[in-house]
Amino acid sequence: MTTENLRNNNFDLLRFLLATLVIFSHCYVIYYGKLFDIEPGMILTRNQTDLGGIAVDFFFIISGFLILQSYLYSGGIFKYLKKRFLRIYPGYFVAFVLSILLFGPLGTLPDHSMASLKHYFVTIDKKLLLLNIFTLQKPVGGQCFTWLPLKAQLNESLWTIEYEFICYLLLPLLLFRWLIGKKWPIVASFIVIYVAVILQHFFPSAVTEKHFPVALLYVVDPVLIPRLMVYFLAGACFYLYKEKIRRVDSIALIAFVITVISCVWIKAIDLVLPFTGTYLVFYLAFHPRIKFHSFAKKGDLSYGMYLYAWPVQQLLTYFLYKHLSPVRLFVLAVPLTYLLAWLSWHCVEKVFLQFKNRRVAPKAAVLNHP
Repeated sequence: MTTENLRNNNFDLLRFLLATLVIFSHCYVIYYGKLFDIEPGMILTRNQTDLGGIAVDFFFIISGFLILQSYLYSGGIFKYLKKRFLRIYPGYFVAFVLSILLFGPLGTLPDHSMASLKHYFVTIDKKLLLLNIFTLQKPVGGQCFTWLPLKAQLNESLWTIEYEFICYLLLPLLLFRWLIGKKWPIVASFIVIYVAVILQHFFPSAVTEKHFPVALLYVVDPVLIPRLMVYFLAGACFYLYKEKIRRVDSIALIAFVITVISCVWIKAIDLVLPFTGTYLVFYLAFHPRIKFHSFAKKGDLSYGMYLYAWPVQQLLTYFLYKHLSPVRLFVLAVPLTYLLAWLSWHCVEKVFLQFKNRRVAPKAAVLNHP
């Protein structure tokens, strides 16, 4: 499936397209205030998931592949965590602060009076704000966007970043010291998490927030962990067996057909997509006839798009709601989001990535053992 040189891939293009798909999906929920029976992905999948949700799942698949590779080539846990921190936190921190100090105030009462601004800042929960910024959660500001369908929602897209970092922390736990040359910890973890996904599918009320410690709920919603982690581990498993998994056009077609069936006839997309979606993602990522290996040569915009699309869409809706539709909102939001993503990459993300150490060849990263 993969090329001899793993750098020859289309991951940057895929992430760019997936981030754009998230923007498109969010145009519907921001404009209408709901997804069910409205958003195209919801309609296609019979309200199982939206296009943004599928894009996030695919993000986690790609992340599992690349982050496992990064861990094995980091030369130590500290260097690995340092690289992950520098890649995620600076861009997130700036987007978080701008959401609170800029986008929120712009979304206050229409007259933008000092009284409305003061009311916005007074209604901010300062302790919750500090907790959120240190645990990579979405920002919760004061009262703003008060007459929009989604009130006071500054930057909802950021909710997945905390789960992403939890997955980053999982790898050192699974491949700690004597296990770093083994495949079975990751494969076994994928199986366990997938079983949890099956249980959630058939018995959704069996796993709820009440089954977890109250303190944990202040950091993350544990109910969502199986769904996201299963895709991350699927990507990691693909990396482990990348030299054995073959590229077969008929298998890709079958995977696509099964995915469509799980959307249209049998409501089981959450059970099918970790397998079919993973195969299709890497089928495209390493396709010999699709060569966009230098797509992000002048800037990787995908993360910045994810950081800034939501507040851009909220502000456009706030000021132009009567003149918009979801499609018009998408057309207006995309170029503005691209601009902010470009600034995020060149002014923040790229700057901090220069502090990453040079790549170190792994001592036991081959993972040939079962």
